[in-house]
Order: sequence, then structure tokens, then C-alpha cells
Amino acid sequence: MGTALFFNGVYEDVFACILNRKGMKGTEEAFLQPHSGYVIRMLANRPPTPDSAIRLYASTTQHLSLVSYTAEIIRWEDKRKLSTSRRKEVGQYLEMYQAEELSL
Repeated sequence: MGTALFFNGVYEDVFACILNRKGMKGTEEAFLQPHSGYVIRMLANRPPTPDSAIRLYASTTQHLSLVSYTAEIIRWEDKRKLSTSRRKEVGQYLEMYQAEELSL
């Protein structure tokens, strides 16, 4: 049986930004920051991989009781432990494709 997560109340703009990335395909990398300590610990203890993905179900702040988006989590990285080069890579990606995430 696979693992699944439910993120309740994600801002619609976050998903719109991910889905409307210019020059990016829907199967490319995108980033979501979990805010729950429980979720972060779960991902740290059982990091997802492409072969052992975690299904994500998410509602938006406008429709809390409705699963509006689904995705596969295939990797988790602890942002406190990123190498300098990976931190720069992620920062550049966010600036280009998910700038709203930088202001949170």
C-alpha cells in the first residue's frame, strides 16, 4: 500500500504558478513547502523516490473540502542541508518559475 498526503488550504496562486510555467512541462520539477512538522518528519524518515512516490492530494484555501490537485512527490530535500550549488539552483528556479514562493 502506498503513502499519501493531504495538504489542506494551499493558496490557489501556488498551483496556478506551477501549472502556468513558461517553457516548463507538467512533468518537470516544482516545489511545495510543507508547513506541518509532522509532514516534514515523515518525509525525512521516508524520503520519496521516483520508484516509491508519495501521492499528494491538495485542497485550496477557496475550497477546503475539495481535493483540487493531485501530484506525485518523488523527492524531498531538507532546505537546511542543501549544498551551496543546490541552494543556488533551487533559488534560480524559484525566481524564474515560482517567484511567489520566495515571498512566503
